[in-house]
This record gives sequence, structure tokens and C-alpha cells, in this order.
Amino acid sequence: MLPVKRPCRLGEGYRLLKELLRFASRLELMSLKVESSLCVKVRWRRAECDRCFAGCPAQGIRVGQTVQVESCVLCGVCTVQCPTGVFTLQENSDGGILLRAQKLAARWGSLVFSCDRSPRSIAVRPDRVAVRCAARVSPELLVAALSLGAQVAYLYLDRAACAHCWGERMEQAAKVASQKAQAILDACGSNHKVVLTRSLPPPVSCRGNGVRTAEGGVDEGKRALLKAVKGMSSAKTLLKAVLDVSDHEKAFTWTQSLPQRRRILLEALARLSPAGTPDPEATLPWAGLKLAGGCTFCGACVPLCPSGALKVEERNGEAWLWFYPARCTSCGLCLTCCPEGALSYGPKPELKYFLNGEGQLLGRATARRCAVCGRTYLCTDSGQTYCPTCRIHKLTRTR
Repeated sequence: MLPVKRPCRLGEGYRLLKELLRFASRLELMSLKVESSLCVKVRWRRAECDRCFAGCPAQGIRVGQTVQVESCVLCGVCTVQCPTGVFTLQENSDGGILLRAQKLAARWGSLVFSCDRSPRSIAVRPDRVAVRCAARVSPELLVAALSLGAQVAYLYLDRAACAHCWGERMEQAAKVASQKAQAILDACGSNHKVVLTRSLPPPVSCRGNGVRTAEGGVDEGKRALLKAVKGMSSAKTLLKAVLDVSDHEKAFTWTQSLPQRRRILLEALARLSPAGTPDPEATLPWAGLKLAGGCTFCGACVPLCPSGALKVEERNGEAWLWFYPARCTSCGLCLTCCPEGALSYGPKPELKYFLNGEGQLLGRATARRCAVCGRTYLCTDSGQTYCPTCRIHKLTRTR
């Protein structure tokens, strides 16, 4: 009896293959956590921020009512480019990188951050911290890694690997990160160095600096690490910043959250800064904030700020607008949403505000009476005689 030929089901096989590929892509995207409520463009449609899209090598990020990731290679560049912490890597996370750096810093005076495409001569180095991409390493991570005990951090760029990936754009991002990290270290009066390089010297041991391995194989690196970070609140505080389990912030709503990178930086600054009063002229490489016009204390900027860096206080017919530099990530949303255009970027913030967490007074206003409707309103501009409502009506009639 001749065997019966069964019809070939190429269409069904092709469909199953597409389903498998779609499922695999979903598994990749699950490694990237997205918090749309922190996105500047989601909170204010007129915002012009496009840093995540401009930095994404896959060009797979779309922002509408929510943030959607259509394609992702898990490079982690978006986690560095986004100022408000919308994106969080589950694999090769900031916490995992710092825990690796903590272990190496107890034995080595140098740390090498290199991508997983690095040649074998780099991959086998005992002081290497593997990352998905060199541009994925933020200035905060570099500063925090050095605060754990190492003396120099190398951000390694391999010419062949970078050319195979996304080339000059990623190199430029890595260059900016290394420059910002070095500026932060210089502001703290630290001797640590961040070097962007294509060639590496041999690993530097910490044994000459007092970190040693005890006889009998007992590792005393952890003990030396605790001595190095003496002056911080506790080792538990470090783990809270690294593992993203910080205490609940009762003063702010759930839609306002300090990015994990900023919490890591604040902990690192507390370890790096010398005891006593910081240098009053020391500033950090971010833009500050200032009043550039008459503020009416409408409060629009306060709830819209993703990190809760602005606060309005009203008491006995007076009002104060406070700015907290330690919480500001320079996303620019307050500048865009202010109906009066009263806010603008100002001088670089001083280091002391990042160490003590205190606020900076931007403006103070007293109650005034409108010359048209007689209502009481607040304004910092002494020459303004109309309340916001009457001023809008006047402008409308003029037009």
C-alpha cells in the first residue's frame, strides 16, 4: 500500500513562527519597566522633551497617553537619557551594577565598565563590570561606584564593538556621562578619576591602600568597605538606594517620585563629601531654577513636577515658592507649564543643597487687591495691578 501524501501546511507553520517571535519580543520588553505617569509629555502634552526617542538606537519609543515601547534591544540608554526615571532595567539594573562594583572595589583600585561585546582580553579582567552598552552607564553610577572604595573608573569603548552597534551617538553619550561624573567628583573635592578610554592599563590592586586579604582565606574587603563609608547613616541606607526600597515619602503623592539614579547620587555624595561645611562655591553640573517674571502662585508647577522639587507655602496673606535642587532633574516641565512664563533655568545648584536637602527660596509674594474686580491675589511683581483673570480678559479684548 502506497503511503498517503499529506498536504504541506506552510501557512500554519509561518503563523506559528510569527507567534513565537512575537512572544519572544514580549519577553524582552518585560525586562524594561516603564512608569508612564512620570513622563513629561504624558503629564503635559505641550512639553517638547524627546530625549528617550532621540537616544534610543532602536527608535522604538512612542509617547501618547502612555509611553509605549514597540521595539527594544535592552541597551539601557533610555534609562540614562530620561531625566524623570520613566524607564528601569530589570536585567543589568543599576542595583546589580553597583553590587558588582561593591564587591570589586574591596579588592581593586580600578573599575572597568565595558559592554558585553568587548574582546576577551577585556572580558577576563578581574576589575571589570559588564554592562549592555557603555552609554548605559550614567554619571550617577560612575560616582556611586567610586564612592564604594575604588580610585579610578574606566569607561571602555571598543572601536570594533561600537562600530558594529550605533557608533558615534553612543560614544557621545558616554563622553557626556564621564565629563559630568568628573565634574561631580571635582565639586566634592575628591581625587577619584573617571577616564573614557580605548586602551586600558593593568588592574590596580587595593592592597597597597590598606585593603587586604586576611590569612586563612578570610576576606576583609567588606570590613574595609565599611570603614571607607564611615560617616554615612548605615550600610542599610546604601542598600535602600541601590535596591530601590527607600522609605515612603509622605510629603508627596504617588505620581511624584525621586528617580533611583538621583537617590543613588545623594547617597554617594554623602560618602564622598568631607566632614564639615562644604565649599560654598562648589556647584554640580546641572541647571538650577530662578524666577524670570511675575509669579502669581497659581501652583500649576507643583503637582506637575515629577520629582516634587517645587513647593508653595501660604500663610497670613503671604506666600513662598521653594525650590529643592536635590530633587530637581532638569526635565524642564515647570518652565513649559507655567502660564506666566515666570520660571527659567538659573545658575548651577550648590553642592550644599544636595547634602542637606534644604530648599532654596525662589520668590515671596504678599496679597494684593485687583484694580478691576477687587479680588485679592498673590504676585511677586509689584508693578502688576491686575489679578490673573482680569489680565487674561484684558489681553483677550486687546487681541
